[in-house]
Amino acid sequence: MNDKRSALFAAMMLTALPLQAGGVIRAEGSVEVAFAPWDDAERLVIDQIDGAKQAIYVQAYALTSRNIARTLIAARERGLKVEIIADRDKVLKDEHSALPRVAGSGAALWLDGRHAAAHSKVMIVDPDGKDPVVVTGSYDFSANGKPENAENVLVLSGNRALAKSYMDNWQRHRMQSVSFADAIDQMNKDPARP
Repeated sequence: MNDKRSALFAAMMLTALPLQAGGVIRAEGSVEVAFAPWDDAERLVIDQIDGAKQAIYVQAYALTSRNIARTLIAARERGLKVEIIADRDKVLKDEHSALPRVAGSGAALWLDGRHAAAHSKVMIVDPDGKDPVVVTGSYDFSANGKPENAENVLVLSGNRALAKSYMDNWQRHRMQSVSFADAIDQMNKDPARP
């Protein structure tokens, strides 16, 4: 199935699914928190990637942390599904972005250019597993996020309804994004458009 037909099929399937748009989700599972620069927020994020068994879905404005990039690449090499949605302009303009390297490992990279900034900082780990994990907070997956910025990371484990809500949102953004390869092709055809 070609990319356009795949996207159309996925869009039809998503419209058939009840997408949760916020609301109250019953608290369950466990919560871990880290506050950078005092706590090692990067290590907490890496531990979640290392603990993944099936899949990792990321939404990020940027990803410049070499350690997180290496860990995502290692997850891909272990055979896990790794898919990332990132801010289109940030990825295409940021020479420090590690996302092209992660995509080169076989991870799917999608670029969201529909917003002034696709500014989410989310990882959904094993959303279909028995112990899904949602990583969120202000922490940019960046080289500066650990030592220089005042950031926070929340790791919410074992709440299937929460993971589903985040995954539904991830899918909505995925449907409005273009593949990294298509964005590069588009940029090569029209260099004036970033």
